[in-house]
Amino acid sequence: MLRVKDIGKDESKLISEVLSLNSTLTTLHLSYAVQIGSELRSISETLKYNSTLTVLDLSDNKLGFEGAKWISEVLKQNSTLKTLDFSYNKIGNDGALWILKSIQQNSYLTSLNLSYNMIGNETAVLIADTIKYNSTLTTLDLLYNDI
Repeated sequence: MLRVKDIGKDESKLISEVLSLNSTLTTLHLSYAVQIGSELRSISETLKYNSTLTVLDLSDNKLGFEGAKWISEVLKQNSTLKTLDFSYNKIGNDGALWILKSIQQNSYLTSLNLSYNMIGNETAVLIADTIKYNSTLTTLDLLYNDI
Protein backbone atom coordinates (compact mmCIF):
# COMPACT_ATOMS: atom_id res chain seq x y z
CA MET A 1 0.00 0.00 0.00
CA LEU A 2 1.25 3.45 -0.90
CA ARG A 3 -0.10 6.66 0.67
CA VAL A 4 0.86 10.01 -0.79
CA LYS A 5 -0.33 13.43 0.40
CA ASP A 6 1.49 16.28 -1.35
CA ILE A 7 1.74 15.64 -5.06
CA GLY A 8 3.40 17.99 -7.48
CA LYS A 9 4.96 17.37 -10.88
CA ASP A 10 7.97 15.44 -9.52
CA GLU A 11 5.87 13.23 -7.28
CA SER A 12 3.45 12.60 -10.13
CA LYS A 13 6.29 11.38 -12.36
CA LEU A 14 7.51 9.13 -9.58
CA ILE A 15 4.04 7.65 -9.00
CA SER A 16 3.66 7.03 -12.74
CA GLU A 17 7.02 5.25 -12.81
CA VAL A 18 6.14 3.14 -9.79
CA LEU A 19 2.82 2.15 -11.34
CA SER A 20 4.43 1.20 -14.64
CA LEU A 21 7.31 -0.82 -13.14
CA ASN A 22 5.94 -2.30 -9.93
CA SER A 23 4.28 -5.70 -10.19
CA THR A 24 3.03 -6.06 -6.60
CA LEU A 25 1.38 -2.78 -5.52
CA THR A 26 -2.36 -3.37 -5.12
CA THR A 27 -3.56 -0.33 -3.14
CA LEU A 28 -2.86 3.35 -3.79
CA HIS A 29 -4.21 6.13 -1.55
CA LEU A 30 -4.00 9.60 -3.07
CA SER A 31 -6.77 11.13 -0.98
CA TYR A 32 -6.44 14.79 -0.10
CA ALA A 33 -3.36 15.11 -2.30
CA VAL A 34 -3.43 18.88 -2.55
CA GLN A 35 -1.93 19.39 -6.01
CA ILE A 36 -2.97 16.19 -7.76
CA GLY A 37 -5.55 17.92 -9.96
CA SER A 38 -3.01 19.21 -12.44
CA GLU A 39 -1.02 15.97 -12.40
CA LEU A 40 -3.83 13.41 -12.68
CA ARG A 41 -3.49 13.19 -16.45
CA SER A 42 -0.01 11.63 -16.37
CA ILE A 43 -0.94 9.27 -13.54
CA SER A 44 -4.13 8.19 -15.33
CA GLU A 45 -2.19 7.39 -18.52
CA THR A 46 -0.14 4.88 -16.53
CA LEU A 47 -3.19 3.52 -14.71
CA LYS A 48 -4.81 2.54 -18.00
CA TYR A 49 -2.24 -0.22 -18.40
CA ASN A 50 -1.42 -1.10 -14.80
CA SER A 51 -2.10 -4.78 -14.14
CA THR A 52 -1.81 -5.04 -10.34
CA LEU A 53 -3.63 -2.12 -8.70
CA THR A 54 -7.02 -3.18 -7.32
CA VAL A 55 -7.82 -0.26 -4.96
CA LEU A 56 -7.48 3.43 -5.86
CA ASP A 57 -8.47 6.22 -3.47
CA LEU A 58 -8.65 9.67 -5.08
CA SER A 59 -11.11 11.11 -2.58
CA ASP A 60 -11.18 14.71 -1.41
CA ASN A 61 -9.08 16.23 -4.19
CA LYS A 62 -11.65 18.57 -5.80
CA LEU A 63 -10.76 17.11 -9.21
CA GLY A 64 -13.97 18.30 -10.87
CA PHE A 65 -15.14 17.48 -14.36
CA GLU A 66 -11.60 17.17 -15.80
CA GLY A 67 -10.59 14.62 -13.18
CA ALA A 68 -13.73 12.60 -13.84
CA LYS A 69 -12.91 12.62 -17.55
CA TRP A 70 -9.39 11.27 -16.96
CA ILE A 71 -10.61 8.56 -14.58
CA SER A 72 -13.32 7.51 -17.04
CA GLU A 73 -10.58 6.81 -19.60
CA VAL A 74 -8.80 4.63 -17.04
CA LEU A 75 -12.00 2.69 -16.34
CA LYS A 76 -12.49 1.99 -20.05
CA GLN A 77 -9.11 0.24 -20.33
CA ASN A 78 -7.96 -1.00 -16.92
CA SER A 79 -8.92 -4.60 -16.16
CA THR A 80 -7.69 -5.01 -12.59
CA LEU A 81 -9.11 -2.06 -10.64
CA LYS A 82 -11.87 -3.31 -8.32
CA THR A 83 -12.42 -0.38 -5.94
CA LEU A 84 -12.45 3.32 -6.76
CA ASP A 85 -13.11 6.05 -4.21
CA PHE A 86 -13.82 9.27 -6.10
CA SER A 87 -15.79 10.99 -3.35
CA TYR A 88 -15.48 14.70 -2.48
CA ASN A 89 -14.31 15.72 -5.95
CA LYS A 90 -17.03 18.17 -7.06
CA ILE A 91 -17.56 16.39 -10.38
CA GLY A 92 -21.21 17.44 -10.77
CA ASN A 93 -23.55 15.91 -13.33
CA ASP A 94 -21.13 16.21 -16.25
CA GLY A 95 -18.35 14.41 -14.41
CA ALA A 96 -20.74 11.73 -13.19
CA LEU A 97 -21.87 11.15 -16.79
CA TRP A 98 -18.28 10.48 -17.87
CA ILE A 99 -17.66 8.00 -15.06
CA LEU A 100 -21.03 6.24 -15.28
CA LYS A 101 -20.77 5.77 -19.06
CA SER A 102 -17.35 4.18 -18.66
CA ILE A 103 -18.70 1.90 -15.90
CA GLN A 104 -21.26 0.56 -18.37
CA GLN A 105 -18.31 -0.76 -20.41
CA ASN A 106 -16.24 -1.91 -17.44
CA SER A 107 -16.69 -5.48 -16.22
CA TYR A 108 -14.09 -5.40 -13.44
CA LEU A 109 -14.95 -2.61 -10.98
CA THR A 110 -17.00 -3.87 -8.02
CA SER A 111 -17.08 -0.80 -5.73
CA LEU A 112 -17.47 2.87 -6.67
CA ASN A 113 -17.80 5.78 -4.24
CA LEU A 114 -19.21 8.97 -5.77
CA SER A 115 -20.52 10.52 -2.55
CA TYR A 116 -20.27 14.30 -1.97
CA ASN A 117 -19.92 15.15 -5.67
CA MET A 118 -22.80 17.56 -6.35
CA ILE A 119 -24.55 15.02 -8.59
CA GLY A 120 -28.19 15.94 -9.24
CA ASN A 121 -31.43 14.33 -10.35
CA GLU A 122 -30.51 14.83 -14.03
CA THR A 123 -28.10 11.92 -13.68
CA ALA A 124 -30.56 9.50 -12.03
CA VAL A 125 -31.58 7.81 -15.32
CA LEU A 126 -27.96 7.09 -16.22
CA ILE A 127 -27.33 5.76 -12.71
CA ALA A 128 -30.25 3.35 -13.17
CA ASP A 129 -28.96 2.28 -16.60
CA THR A 130 -25.49 1.72 -15.18
CA ILE A 131 -26.83 -0.55 -12.47
CA LYS A 132 -28.99 -2.35 -15.00
CA TYR A 133 -26.21 -3.05 -17.52
CA ASN A 134 -23.17 -3.51 -15.30
CA SER A 135 -23.12 -6.99 -13.77
CA THR A 136 -19.98 -6.63 -11.62
CA LEU A 137 -20.63 -3.43 -9.64
CA THR A 138 -21.81 -4.50 -6.19
CA THR A 139 -21.37 -1.23 -4.27
CA LEU A 140 -22.28 2.24 -5.51
CA ASP A 141 -22.11 5.02 -2.90
CA LEU A 142 -24.04 8.15 -3.87
CA LEU A 143 -24.56 9.62 -0.40
CA TYR A 144 -24.78 13.39 0.05
CA ASN A 145 -25.45 14.34 -3.55
CA ASP A 146 -28.47 16.27 -4.81
CA ILE A 147 -30.42 13.21 -5.98
